[in-house]
Order: sequence, then structure tokens, then C-alpha cells
Amino acid sequence: MRKVGIISFVGIVGTGLLLRYTIVPDEEKMLKSLSPETRAIYERNKVQRREQHDKIMEQMIESAKSDKPIWKKMSENKGVNIKNEKQADTAPTPQNTPIFTAPLPTAAAVSSETADALATQNPALLSMLQGRLGSLIGAPSGYIDSLPKAVRERVDGLRCLQQQHTDIDKKLHLEIFELEKKYSEL
Repeated sequence: MRKVGIISFVGIVGTGLLLRYTIVPDEEKMLKSLSPETRAIYERNKVQRREQHDKIMEQMIESAKSDKPIWKKMSENKGVNIKNEKQADTAPTPQNTPIFTAPLPTAAAVSSETADALATQNPALLSMLQGRLGSLIGAPSGYIDSLPKAVRERVDGLRCLQQQHTDIDKKLHLEIFELEKKYSEL
């Protein structure tokens, strides 16, 4: 019986690997399937994304070596401008480029009301998202534990600041509620 289980397991895993290597195209095949214009945009943006990534990594390494808290260090450096105004509205990559490319909507075009309306129109989608995201709450990823002690202490400091901000925000909304309640009675 055990032998049959092992053979079944190897067969399933082998079939999965075979399907993955025959069906899923690699990056080279995906690039070849793109239109020449899209491929040129991808290549041009690839260099920019790499430079941007390198700048962010340099700042993170520099911040980790410093004795200053990360929020002070980043405010001195003014951070990295991750919004590159020169880029087009499309972001082609081999993984997310459809056969027919369309411009991506800007943040102004997609409002929170639109997203709320879409979520309320499809309750099955909403419940699925809530279920999946709900299972992640409180689940440690282990990433924070792998950081150096100085960085973990900075993260704890940021968490403390976030908690203080949340408390102040809560008080603000309670005061606004009380004022609205008071003036609605008049």
C-alpha cells in the first residue's frame, strides 16, 4: 500500500512539473511574443526600474548603518521618487502583458467609490477576498525576526508611532462625531 502511495505521489508531482515546463512560458518566450513597441517600452522601463531599485537598496543599507531612526534618516534624504512621471500609463512585463495592451487606469480614474461599488455588486468576490485576507491577519512572516537588532528596534519605534497616530485619529473621529451629534440637534 505504501509503494502505491509513493508511486502516486511521484506521478502527480512529475505530471505537475511536466505541465509547468510545457505550458508556462519562460521570460524569453514571453518577450518574443510581445509586440515590438511593447517590447521596446519594457526594455526601456527595465533599466529605470533597476536604477530605482538600486537607489532604494542603497538608502536602506545606509539607514541600517546609521544610528538615527529610519524616519529621520529618510526625511533627510527625502526618499526615492518612485513615481516616474516620464513613464507611460502602461507597465508591460512578460508576466502581466495581455495580448492586446490597454492603458492602465490612473489613480484619479479609479475612485474608492468605484471600488466599493464593484465589491458590493459581487458579494462572492467580496467574501472570498475577506476570507483569504482574514486568514493572513496576525500570521507572522518571519521577515522582521530576520532583520538586524537595530532595524528591529526601529520597526518597533515605528509601530509605537503608528499606534499613537491611531489613538489620536480615533479621538479626532470621536470628537467630530460628538460635534455632529451636538449640532444636528440644533
